[in-house]
Amino acid sequence: MVATMMLGALAAGARIRLAWHRHRPFLEAAMAASALVALADGHVTFSESHRLDEIIETIEQLRVFDAHEGIELFKDCIDAIAMNAEAGRRRALTAIAGIADDEDEARLLVRLCLAVSAADGAFQDEERERIIEICAQLGLAPDEFGL
Repeated sequence: MVATMMLGALAAGARIRLAWHRHRPFLEAAMAASALVALADGHVTFSESHRLDEIIETIEQLRVFDAHEGIELFKDCIDAIAMNAEAGRRRALTAIAGIADDEDEARLLVRLCLAVSAADGAFQDEERERIIEICAQLGLAPDEFGL
């Protein structure tokens, strides 16, 4: 009985670690894309940050991570863009490109970006432009998302 419980615990732990590794590129892409969209108008609002917390806790691919880990990645992307806008933007787009081969995750990422952009009640032109840029990086047509 004890051996069965130990094996079950080991298997559960292995499944969690596997999910963590499998979904890590999506976490990195999601936080990078969210940073690009949130900063598009020059500042990150509380409502955008709060929406990101909700997204991390809701989306299956992200629930395997501690929300603080996601927020730290988001803040790192924000800081990188603030320090050097072009280098930070390139870094974020590279992370986003890391999931381009998975069409389902790519589409989910764009929907996530739309949710972040709508968090403060205004869908601004700058945010729209960033999401179109993200679509291009992912090989998706912006009109598929009403852009």
